[in-house]
Amino acid sequence: MRTSIIEINGAKHILCFNLWALEECLERFGSLSAMADAMTKGTAKENMANALWVLETLQKGGKLYSDEMGMDNAEPVSAEKMRIVCGADFFVDLKSKIMSAVNSGMSTNVKSEDSKNVETTQAE
Repeated sequence: MRTSIIEINGAKHILCFNLWALEECLERFGSLSAMADAMTKGTAKENMANALWVLETLQKGGKLYSDEMGMDNAEPVSAEKMRIVCGADFFVDLKSKIMSAVNSGMSTNVKSEDSKNVETTQAE
C-alpha cells in the first residue's frame, strides 16, 4: 500500500487512500471526480470544509492501515481541530497533498512470480 505523510501541528500523520477511505469518499461525494470538484468548485468556505473532511478521512485510513501493519502513527486530527491549529498557508498546499495521497492509493502494484514447470501450448 502506498501512503504519504503530512505534518499537522508538529506531528506526522500517514495518509492512506485504502478501500476504507475510498468507500467513505464515495459515500459522501458519489464519485472521485465529484470529490475533486467539491474541493475546487464551490465557495472558498465549502472547498476548505470538503478538503479538511477528505484529509481527516485519509488520516483515519492511514491510522487503520498503520495499526493493522504495526506501524507508529499519530492519532488523526479532526477537521474541526485543523481549522483551529492550522494557518492559511496549510490550506494552500492541502489539495495537492490530498491528491498525492489519492493518486498513491490508486497506483497499481502488481507482483508476479516466475512460473516453474509451466507448460505452454500453441493453438493449432
